Amino acid sequence: MQGLASTRTVTYVFSAWHWVDMAEDANVARSASVADFIDSISPAWLYERRNIQEKEVSCAFYKFIGLQIPPRPMIGNINNVLYELTGTAAHRDTRAFVAHIGTVGPDHPLRSNLRKAYATNQKNSTDFRAGKITAQIQQDIERLYIQGLLPAATPSGVVIDASTKNAFLNSYAVSTFPSIALEHFVTQDNWTTGRQLSQNNFFTSVLRIGRRKGLVR
Repeated sequence: MQGLASTRTVTYVFSAWHWVDMAEDANVARSASVADFIDSISPAWLYERRNIQEKEVSCAFYKFIGLQIPPRPMIGNINNVLYELTGTAAHRDTRAFVAHIGTVGPDHPLRSNLRKAYATNQKNSTDFRAGKITAQIQQDIERLYIQGLLPAATPSGVVIDASTKNAFLNSYAVSTFPSIALEHFVTQDNWTTGRQLSQNNFFTSVLRIGRRKGLVR
């Protein structure tokens, strides 16, 4: 593994959830060792979920208004990911993240927010099956979500007016944004079947539905 990484034959890609998995290992020494090993192979890091979605929406929007803007990368080094998360340039190694999450314990934001998301989804699933969440309500929520990801200005600093944003929002399809579309389809599947969402069946659904929709290889 290290040999492939050192020759750049393979670039290994990790995400913030790998920090969580390492931090939740009861064997602290092993957790730190794994973190050091990951840094030793100079991996790439997947940007945080909402950062990725914002990149997808921005890319589609710039294309809509005729700007030829190169797509922004979805992976970077650990410093790139940290900057997009915090807006501050800084360096932290993997061990530092793992140690911090381990110190905070099971109520760290990543894990607690996930628990809240599963609980909220269960209520939404119940409301959907009771007919309280109509197709129109879903469309309105989706539109507001996409609107919140739109850039305020072009890369050159030109402020984007509301009418241009509305024109875009009236024209897009959810399939335009792969990561948002994947969440949309998984949510629809979960609401329709009424299953209790958990980390395991969420990942299973992502793979199953993503492959069926051509969003995951």
